[in-house]
Amino acid sequence: METSELKELMLKVVEERLGITENDLLDNGIDIGAILEEANAKEIEEVYEENENELVETVLTVPGEVMSPDIELIGPQRAIKLSHGNGTDSMRVNIDNIAEVDRFGNVVRSYNIDRLLRLGSISTIASDVNLGTPDRPVSALEILLSYPVDKIDFQCPGNARTFADTVEEKVTMFLRAYLLGKDSVEINYLGDRILLHPFSMKYTIEVDNWPFCEPTNRLQLTMMYKYKGEAENSEIVDIDDLNLPANSDIEAGDVSFDTLVSEESI
Repeated sequence: METSELKELMLKVVEERLGITENDLLDNGIDIGAILEEANAKEIEEVYEENENELVETVLTVPGEVMSPDIELIGPQRAIKLSHGNGTDSMRVNIDNIAEVDRFGNVVRSYNIDRLLRLGSISTIASDVNLGTPDRPVSALEILLSYPVDKIDFQCPGNARTFADTVEEKVTMFLRAYLLGKDSVEINYLGDRILLHPFSMKYTIEVDNWPFCEPTNRLQLTMMYKYKGEAENSEIVDIDDLNLPANSDIEAGDVSFDTLVSEESI
């Protein structure tokens, strides 16, 4: 990776996160270019390779939360990388492929992310939201990624017509991610109670108005995950191994960051 590219990336992140421009840095005697020239070239290359040789498009945090993890949006695929700030532990996820399959599981038609990106770019909207109530607000960062599926030329195999040929609604596909702040919250997802923990991330994928070739067909999404855990005593734990009760009486407020820190201090 060229020094000029890394300099551009760093200046972009600093300006987006802190509102500090290159001129502001130079006025205070900080020359990013000079600093990078003195940096260890091997370490710089390792960081670049960790991001699949792609640039970080932006870095986001929960507004007003000094303990908030970072979310990096990487490359044109807008891979989401969640890092808790210790410089070693992270999780990266992105959509890799969307396919329509028949009732036997056979692929009818398939579109990988690179094919979609040839049709258009992924648009991104980020905003701070309240997942709680007016009386008990729960701050969170919402990230909405919109994929250019509306530009697909939907053709069924052979002479078959799409089951939804007469439907004119726009086809949409969104990845909606929430990064929580210091408070936990319980949400209702498809009828299930789900407790979201402080500084955790939850995402959903929404596809509407897909013109299926047959009414019995369904969609199959392939996700790409990449984990990195190098901090001392860090590990990835299967939730099935935690022996959690099926019905829990724990309230969301009982597992907020402030409550856990307070109890740990007693």
